[in-house]
Amino acid sequence: IVFHMNLPNRIGSRKLFFNVIFIYSIQEFRDTIRKFNDKHFDFGGYYVIVFEEAKQQEVHEIFQKLWDFYIYNVNLIRRQNDTIHVETFIPFSTSGCNRTNPVEIAKYQNGIFSKKPQQYFPNKFKNFHKCPLKVTTFESVGPAVLKEDFSDGTYRLHGRDIDMLNTFIRKLN
Repeated sequence: IVFHMNLPNRIGSRKLFFNVIFIYSIQEFRDTIRKFNDKHFDFGGYYVIVFEEAKQQEVHEIFQKLWDFYIYNVNLIRRQNDTIHVETFIPFSTSGCNRTNPVEIAKYQNGIFSKKPQQYFPNKFKNFHKCPLKVTTFESVGPAVLKEDFSDGTYRLHGRDIDMLNTFIRKLN
């Protein structure tokens, strides 16, 4: 069951889309993800998945498939015995790049939060932890990348695009 809510929250002039997905089996999720397309889903929206009986491996599979669609603002709520777990994934961390392993952000047991979330949707792109990223640029009228060769066989790239990339490197690690 998928609920798509267009709530009045905004970032600047952009509406925020919130999606709540109730899943009863991993096969149901697989069937649902096959239907994802940009006509029915805002991939940049926020997703809460309720999958009560999810196993850890199933949670990992769900996060991997969502990351394949570049869906990253996602939390999964599951129950294990009498404890409710809220999990997400952090694709770039000190432990690796493009990781979709479940990370617990909240835990509710015995009527209280035994682990309170700092944020329900943490910023996942604040620090790339030196993970490699592919970058493409456009050809332009003037040279965007200049190459300076040195007598020892080394070279240095500079220019508008390289300066932009160096700024990203400094700001996003």
